[in-house]
Amino acid sequence: IARHEADQSNGTIPVSGAAVAALTELTLKYIQVMSEDSRAFTRHRKKQTVDEADVKLCARKVPQLLQDLESFMANNGKAGKKRQLDEMRRGQPNTDAEDQRPVGSDEDEEESRDLG
Repeated sequence: IARHEADQSNGTIPVSGAAVAALTELTLKYIQVMSEDSRAFTRHRKKQTVDEADVKLCARKVPQLLQDLESFMANNGKAGKKRQLDEMRRGQPNTDAEDQRPVGSDEDEEESRDLG
C-alpha cells in the first residue's frame, strides 16, 4: 500500500522498508479488529452470518472508510448480485459468491490464525 501510494506521487515520497513493514502490520491488526467487531455485531443481532450492515457498523469508526464502503456497495452491490444470478441461471460457476459460513465456524478460526 505504501509503495503504491509512493508510486502515485511520482516517486516524490520515498518509502523505507521499515515503513512498509509497519504499515503492513498495522493493516493486519486493523483487519483483525474489524473482523472481531463485525462478528460481535452479528452475534448481537442474533444472526449467524456477517453481512454488509455489520461491516458498515465497523467502518463508522473511520468516516472516510464508511464513505468509500458505501460508494463501493452502491456501485457493486446489486449489479454484482444480478451478475451472480445470471451466471447461476446459465449454469456457470460463481467464483464471487458470498461466503455464508456460520460465525465462529472452524474455518473462521483457521482464517483468524492465518492472519495472526
